[in-house]
Amino acid sequence: MNRARYIRVWLAIALLMVVVGSSATAFGQTASPPAVNGPKRVNLYSHLLGSVELPDGFSGYMTNDWMDAWAGHIESPTGFKLIWRAGLVTKALEDSKDKIEWIREEKVGDLVIKRASVKEAKGKTLVTSFGWLEFSAPIRNEDDEKTFTLLTESYKKEKCVGCRSLPRRIKN
Repeated sequence: MNRARYIRVWLAIALLMVVVGSSATAFGQTASPPAVNGPKRVNLYSHLLGSVELPDGFSGYMTNDWMDAWAGHIESPTGFKLIWRAGLVTKALEDSKDKIEWIREEKVGDLVIKRASVKEAKGKTLVTSFGWLEFSAPIRNEDDEKTFTLLTESYKKEKCVGCRSLPRRIKN
């Protein structure tokens, strides 16, 4: 008789948990907190390339995944496009050595950060490199320059454990 009673009590508790859980969801309560508006930190790649904060409305993708190099871009709703490259791939600064307007280097810990402005026929391009990871973007106006600075200064050289990685849109 004790065993039958034990099973009934256990089933009653399980049923109660299901009812309470479903009624909480019915009243708008969810198991996870609602999405927060504002910048969202994302990993550039699912491994150790680092992470940046994407402002609201921005999207980003990984567009190349070679054996020893990776590339992608981040876009704003207004048409601003930042390109990132990492690994053993030709960088924007290497391609444009004769067109560099200015270049600044600073050392933060064991990381050398290079910031540069490249003057091209179609306009100015800003470039920031963190060791073997480089960001570049054509600059159309002052807002583009501020956006570039905001994104590159949000970079952290570590994988964000609770963050998603940029989705893959691999080009052949």
